[in-house]
Amino acid sequence: MKPYAKLVAASLALCLGSCSTITIAPNINYIDAVMMDFPHSMPSPIIVKPRLEKIAFGSCLPDPKDGTMFDAISAQNPDLFLMLGDNVYGDYTPNDPQMSGMRASYWQLAQNRAFSKLVGLVPTYATWDDHDYGANDAGGDFAHKRLSERMFETFWNVPISDERRQHDGIYGAFTHGPVGQRVQIIILDTRFFRDPLVPTDIPMAKGRERYQPHSMQSEADMLGPQQWVWLEQKLQEPAEIRLVISSIQLVADGHGWEAWATMPAQRQKFYDLVKSTNAGGVIILSGDRHHSSINRYAGNSYPIYDFTASPLGGTPSNAANEIAPLRIYNSKAGETNFGEMNIDWQNRKLELVTKGANGQILNAHSIGFDEIKVN
Repeated sequence: MKPYAKLVAASLALCLGSCSTITIAPNINYIDAVMMDFPHSMPSPIIVKPRLEKIAFGSCLPDPKDGTMFDAISAQNPDLFLMLGDNVYGDYTPNDPQMSGMRASYWQLAQNRAFSKLVGLVPTYATWDDHDYGANDAGGDFAHKRLSERMFETFWNVPISDERRQHDGIYGAFTHGPVGQRVQIIILDTRFFRDPLVPTDIPMAKGRERYQPHSMQSEADMLGPQQWVWLEQKLQEPAEIRLVISSIQLVADGHGWEAWATMPAQRQKFYDLVKSTNAGGVIILSGDRHHSSINRYAGNSYPIYDFTASPLGGTPSNAANEIAPLRIYNSKAGETNFGEMNIDWQNRKLELVTKGANGQILNAHSIGFDEIKVN
């Protein structure tokens, strides 16, 4: 770092979150100063296969130096890899306007050889969750979210021309494949715009462990008005299969941890949007929970599946005793894992597969195209 930049950086600790708009040195604003020499992931290739048949995904990597699961995913030779959030745990300095913890964690992940090998060979996209956003369970009121967004977009090499750079937050979408075999990837941002959650009135009580739901009449928002309009537009675009990436569980019900269930009116808005846009083939991919599970909501125009893949490392949680009325699969205690979706275009079915650290199959669930209204 150049000497003048060091002087600028030394003054940053005196700044509040609003400093992102204050010029503190000639031609250098707060965010630009912090972002000097920021790490990048290995550049990821574009998708070259004419159609997607194998998509791998995962979330929650407490140790950014752990390459075990990345090696296992590379061995599967997927067509696409999706990181569903908590890709680093850099939120241990949430009150630091320089977000030094996030910077350090991204540097460690950038130096992870197994990670670099995977993203250097396999087209890779990501969203964030709280631990790579900036503060545990944080939402739209997080003071340093604009710096966090800049860090995310820089590390993941998001091009300046990409739609994700054209608006606040990191949501974005793309579609790949020929007519009749199109897969749409819709990456939501459940952090940047989210309104505050309602704390539980009975800490750690089953079903109200940390939060209790807003009422159905609440105007609390998960995505923010602009992202909702964007999502409606994306669901109207032509595609056969639509993978909606939500860092937190959308379908899962019953537990009192972070999930769309904390804002039931917002979850119903999502279901209603799928119905009103006649969007077929919607599957939710989520992370956050440190266990793998599949939840199925049958109350829409067709069943909505939510496949949670977590964690890529660290200590998995044991959710066996949670209230989970919509859950049809839950991983065993101690199982680190990643998810894989295999699409069989010829036989019109897809398979949701949970795999372990050695690439072994822990669970597989098949879904026929007709069940989820794939044209």
